[in-house]
Amino acid sequence: MRKMSLLLLLILSISLLAQELDELSIIGKALKTNDIVSSSIKDVNNRKASCIIFLTDLEVDMDFKPNIELVKLISNAGKHEVYVQPGERVIEVLASGFKPLNLVLSSYGISKLESGDVYQIEITGNKKTIIASEKGNLILKTIPENAKISIDEFPDFNANTPYEFNNYLARPYHFHFYNKCYYAVDTLITVKPNEMITKIIKLKPKMASISIKSTPSNINNFDIIINGKKQKKHPPVKIPLIIGNYDILLKHPKYLDQTKKIYLKENDKKEILFKMQTYKGSILAQKNFYKKRMWFGVISSAVIAGGGLYFNISADAFYNEYTNATDPNICVDKRTQYKNHQNYRNICYYTSLVPLVYSVYNFFKKGTIK
Repeated sequence: MRKMSLLLLLILSISLLAQELDELSIIGKALKTNDIVSSSIKDVNNRKASCIIFLTDLEVDMDFKPNIELVKLISNAGKHEVYVQPGERVIEVLASGFKPLNLVLSSYGISKLESGDVYQIEITGNKKTIIASEKGNLILKTIPENAKISIDEFPDFNANTPYEFNNYLARPYHFHFYNKCYYAVDTLITVKPNEMITKIIKLKPKMASISIKSTPSNINNFDIIINGKKQKKHPPVKIPLIIGNYDILLKHPKYLDQTKKIYLKENDKKEILFKMQTYKGSILAQKNFYKKRMWFGVISSAVIAGGGLYFNISADAFYNEYTNATDPNICVDKRTQYKNHQNYRNICYYTSLVPLVYSVYNFFKKGTIK
């Protein structure tokens, strides 16, 4: 009877102890990162492992038991890298002083764990809510700058890097960084109480490339200038570039400058051929030839038409004198001059059409040269 009483007491003590254990909990959803799993970390099937990074504010010993295989575990203060087989669905989380947590990955946004995937999960205990009054400061920078920042905890937040957060509650925050020419970065950053922390996020660019060639090919020292920046190499050359719009200029003292505009999308591999020309016989020379003839026609037409305008004004003056004259001899003389100037005016106006047509012809000829 005494043994039975001791056994019941032991069971009751264990039960009470279990009731006193804190519970582990997950904050938010898992975040997929752009981190890369080392090719040396492989599972038993020789596949690159997947990784779940657990970030925590708990200062206790922690262990992780995947349902299939624990490939590798790297634990540091506040951060545990758990490498598992691709396709893993459940991980049991063990922490001293806490009840075990059976973590079903699909419940936190990981529908299928692929080889090489890296996710971040924030894990804490039920005592976390006690820490609510402490505040800290955070400076966020990106390389390059001017990346858009969004925060899961503050949906209306809108700012670009660099940015300084002052007097924010000391806790982890889910940050997202976006620049249209770079891959987005999703990460968890913890604001620490009474500290100023600076985080620098290096964005990975979306890349493309151009291959620049030039003719004549025996001239190999053409200068390449891309968006105003002189390149160190000369054609033929392949140049990697971040996606976007570019003005590409080729220069040489003995050749005419030539510029091409291009837009590069991710993974584009464009070839650009510059057909360089000296001024003599060049497209520019041909255009200038017709341009000069066009302006010669315009000016000639304007001068001749100006003469017609002069004779028109003179004819009007003679007409007024003719109509107002009382002397018959003067009347006959003014009438004759009036008719003569009208004829001169008409000759000028009709003649001015010849160089005008000549000018229009050269204008269109200039437009056909490409």
